[in-house]
Amino acid sequence: MKIGELAEALGTTVTALRYYEKRGLVHPARTRGGTRTYGEEEAARFRALLALTAQEVPLDVIAELAAIRTRHATGDGASRAVEEGLSGLEQALRERRRQLNALLADIAKARKALPACHGCARPPRRSACAGCPDSRPLLRTRVMQLVWDEERMEERDDG
Repeated sequence: MKIGELAEALGTTVTALRYYEKRGLVHPARTRGGTRTYGEEEAARFRALLALTAQEVPLDVIAELAAIRTRHATGDGASRAVEEGLSGLEQALRERRRQLNALLADIAKARKALPACHGCARPPRRSACAGCPDSRPLLRTRVMQLVWDEERMEERDDG
């Protein structure tokens, strides 16, 4: 399969695939004329790369993991190093999941409190909402700090 066909099949760009190849993460076969050809093994490798990068796993971490087997003379050494590498990756992803879950919980808390503000006729400003018991739960969420803290910006714009 040619690179354009593979990129389309994987839902990515030729540029992305060439970048991974340039980084030494994939080694396609070449025709006598020098055209890259990709088989199922390369496609599977690209799928793994794309899945990890979609989760913001740093490319250096991916490259390190991809190179482990070539650095060892025995399956024992390689498998132990792969296990260690996967353990570190797993810990990093679990921490990221913990952070995402905390953010999702914060968003859920804000969304649960927002209906109390539906129908409110006051201006949507921190100063107007500060004394309102309905807005207190909102002001305790991290995400709503982004929404409710624009009053100072508006004062600068008006002045």
